[in-house]
Amino acid sequence: MIIQAVLSVLLILFFFGFGLIFKKVFPILNYSISFTVLNGMIGVGVLGFLSAFFIPLNNIYEIILIVVSLISLIYHKNELKKSFKKMRNISLYFYVFSFFGLLTTVTYPYILDHFGYYVPTIKWLDYAGFVKGLSNFEWILAQNSFWHILQASVNESLDIYYRLNFSLFIIFNLYIFEYKYYKLLFFNALFLFFLNTPSPDLPVFILSILLIHEYVNSKLENNTSNYLFYATILFVIKPISIVLLLFFGIEYLRNKEYKNLKDKNLLLIFFVVILFIFKGIIISANPIFPLGFTSFESLSWASPKRLYELSGQNGKFIPLKDSYTFEEVGEMNFFEYLKAILFYNSSRSLIMIFILMLMIFSTIISFYKKKYTFQLLTICCWIKLLIMLFFSPQFRFLLDILVIDGLIILIFLNTKLVVKYSKELSFCCVFLIVIFIVFPFMTKFFHLDNIRSFSYLRKIELKQIFIPANYNEIKFSRKRIGNLTYNYPIDYPLIYSTKIPAISRSTLNSYLIYDGYPQQIDSTDVKKGFYFKEMNKKQKENIYNFLKEEKKEQVK
Repeated sequence: MIIQAVLSVLLILFFFGFGLIFKKVFPILNYSISFTVLNGMIGVGVLGFLSAFFIPLNNIYEIILIVVSLISLIYHKNELKKSFKKMRNISLYFYVFSFFGLLTTVTYPYILDHFGYYVPTIKWLDYAGFVKGLSNFEWILAQNSFWHILQASVNESLDIYYRLNFSLFIIFNLYIFEYKYYKLLFFNALFLFFLNTPSPDLPVFILSILLIHEYVNSKLENNTSNYLFYATILFVIKPISIVLLLFFGIEYLRNKEYKNLKDKNLLLIFFVVILFIFKGIIISANPIFPLGFTSFESLSWASPKRLYELSGQNGKFIPLKDSYTFEEVGEMNFFEYLKAILFYNSSRSLIMIFILMLMIFSTIISFYKKKYTFQLLTICCWIKLLIMLFFSPQFRFLLDILVIDGLIILIFLNTKLVVKYSKELSFCCVFLIVIFIVFPFMTKFFHLDNIRSFSYLRKIELKQIFIPANYNEIKFSRKRIGNLTYNYPIDYPLIYSTKIPAISRSTLNSYLIYDGYPQQIDSTDVKKGFYFKEMNKKQKENIYNFLKEEKKEQVK
């Protein structure tokens, strides 16, 4: 905890330095410390986004960024002093919530994407930046979230334990206590689940809350383009986060702000979108990966159409994988599928029903109160829900809807108990969640170990007083497939920390399903990227026999 607390403070100072640099570039929603740091995060992320086209985001790159931030802090030392003075008067509750956040931050990561997606993506960015045709090598790694680009910009210097999300948690609480918006403290209970991993979900939740809250309380008119820029950042963090992009896009058109051709925010939005499109083209030959119909199939490193079809089928199967076979899900019509999602999927079904009930409740309140802003927000939430039902209605893809609907309800909830005792009630909620995460004995009692990630929760250990918990480096062996030499993790199903380039057992299985495998574009340099090669019968047998032998070894 001690080392993580120090690193988090240094990270916030680092981003504060960049926030002061970008204050005249990015739109200003308010002049708080929290938004200055947030803008610094976005600024470093945009720089990393641009740099990753040309260079790896390695330790040399990070040292340059640190030097730039230090120069900025020295140059803006008066503003830094003013910020420190503000912090002296902050509520004791801020430090209490920060401590609770720190307790959960130093626990072992338990979200499976941490090991198969988040950390491997960041390691590829450290190793080579954006890699041409990475989707042919490992499908999931081709997503390259803006948040992981940001994480790759600090993970070899100021965030070696991959706990960037804790810094964002502190920023969120700083915003609350700067402006005394204590009702927002209730969200801390949810956010605790995302602090020990670089999950892009947390920035989506927090940025969504800040944007809506600022927009509702804004006294400025015709400034929707300010919010539209941040909604675009939300989209490049997680492309399924379209609610606020829809909302602010509609508001922008309704206010006729497009008539202002000198609006610099449009240039910023255009720049970020262009980066996103070209990133997709480089990594997958697809500007809006993983939507199959947008793929440029004529490009030599494009992934075959069947990979997109299999990805779509798998997206529908994943929410029901604990209850049905792949074939059974494929045979369901839309109504049978929806019924299975809501009623035959144990704890996941309960979470889906809860999200749905919250949506209905927030919609009723918004229309009853006749508040246009909230009515439009709920409509945008319903649009996203309907879209996700056709692609992959996993409850984790709908958590941003839960947060937005929860915020709408909280804004209208002005009972004396909630208004007066927000800090105390939030403290109780957060305390219970901390106990659940730090001493996870309740998972079996409430049958929450049915959710796979929760089954990997581990209680806190004494050594975590000093450093955050991390799993040991994975042992690996060298293998070869065609002209590609790769590292294969021994006795572990996912890539996690295996040295790049790494291929796991599950990825080799996917090659058998794809009837093809990746090959280096340049056989002497893996950083030049990959193309997809059809697999002949002999190659397929070799992989199959290898996996068969591997399974026998594990049984022994």
